[in-house]
Amino acid sequence: MRVLGRILINALAMALEIGMAVGIAVLAFRLPLMFAALTGIVALVMGARLERARLINEIPFYFGVGAKRSSFMVTTVAAAEATIKAVIAGAVALITVSGTDQNRLYWVAILFGVSVYIASTVLRWIAIRLGAMPSRWGYFRMAAPFGLLFSVAMAGLTEAKILAPPTYTDLARRLVFDLPKKPNLAEASEMLFLLKQKVDELVLSFLNVLLGPQAAPIVGMLLSVNALAGFLIAIYAAMIAELVLKLEDLGE
Repeated sequence: MRVLGRILINALAMALEIGMAVGIAVLAFRLPLMFAALTGIVALVMGARLERARLINEIPFYFGVGAKRSSFMVTTVAAAEATIKAVIAGAVALITVSGTDQNRLYWVAILFGVSVYIASTVLRWIAIRLGAMPSRWGYFRMAAPFGLLFSVAMAGLTEAKILAPPTYTDLARRLVFDLPKKPNLAEASEMLFLLKQKVDELVLSFLNVLLGPQAAPIVGMLLSVNALAGFLIAIYAAMIAELVLKLEDLGE
C-alpha cells in the first residue's frame, strides 16, 4: 500500500507540474494583463523572502565577518530590490505576451509553457541530486540559461518562418500608417516586438562581421531581448518545483 501511495503521489506531482505550466501558458495567452500582474506579485513575494535571506548571508562577504547585520537595513534593501525586480518582471511579462498578432502570441504562450515545464524539471533534478533549494537556485542562478532556452526556441520559430520578421518597408508602413497616434497596450506591444526583431537582426548582422557566421547566431541568441523572458521562466519554474517537491515528500 505504501508503494502504491508513493506511485499515486508521484503521478499527482507530475500532473500538477504539467497542469501548472499549461495553466500559466493559457493565462498568458488569454489574459495578458492578469498574467503580468500575477508575475509581478509572485516576483515580489518570492523576491522579498529570497533577497532578505541572500543579504543576511552576503553581509559578511562585503563588510567582513564581524559586521553587524541590521535587520532594518537588510529588510529595507531586500524590499527595494524585490520591488524593482517585480516591476521589471511585470513589464517584461506584459511586453512578451501582449500584442495584436494572435499567431505570434499563440506560439509565444506555447514556448513559454514548455520552457517553464523544462525549467521546473531541471530545478527538481538539481534539488534531488544536489540538494539545492529550487527557489534560491532558480531565482538567482538559472534566469540566464532559461532565457537562452526561450531565445533559442524563438529563433527556431523565426528560422522556420512561423514568426517571419518584418521588412524595413513593412515596419515603416506600420509605424507611419497603421499605428494610431495613441496606441493601446496591444498595439504598442506589437510594435515593440517588431522593433525588437529588427534590433536582433541588426545585432546579428554586426556579429556576423565581428565573429563569423558560425559563432554569431549563438552570441546573437544570448544578446536577444527574448532572453529577458528567462527571469519570468525562473520565477514560475522555482515556484512549481517547490510545490511539486513538497507534494512528493508526502509520499516518502
